Amino acid sequence: MLEIDWTIVLVIINFIILVVLMGAFLYGPLIKFLDDRSASIQSDIDSAEESKLDAEKVLEEVRAELQKAKVEGRKIIDDANEKSREEHKSILQEANAAKEEILAESQVQTSAMVKQAKDELKKEVVVIASEIAEKLIKDNIATIDQEKIVNDYLAKWS
Repeated sequence: MLEIDWTIVLVIINFIILVVLMGAFLYGPLIKFLDDRSASIQSDIDSAEESKLDAEKVLEEVRAELQKAKVEGRKIIDDANEKSREEHKSILQEANAAKEEILAESQVQTSAMVKQAKDELKKEVVVIASEIAEKLIKDNIATIDQEKIVNDYLAKWS
């Protein structure tokens, strides 16, 4: 008949006990560790996505600030150019005023003959100025053009 080798039966029983003990003490903690690790990885992925979205928001804000800075810079440059034009105009006006003052001083020092010529010239200027004024009213020329015409005419006779 068949003889049963008890060592084989003991090895099989030991193997079953080992499998049961490993299942009870090792399989549960291993599955828990793998689940925890999976949750940790998923959390890191979610955190990375949030960080990416935050970085994109910050990038958009920086771009908006840069655009705003460009606009402000352009405005500052335009304001500086406008101030430069105004100062240029002011300097020209001061130069014209100084020129007028020098001319007035030289007129005082001229002889009676020059004074008489100027008186006649002033009379002509009045007539011409009235003619120019009449012409300007008709043609609707701007104030700047009127001043230029009068100054040009005076420059011609000076």
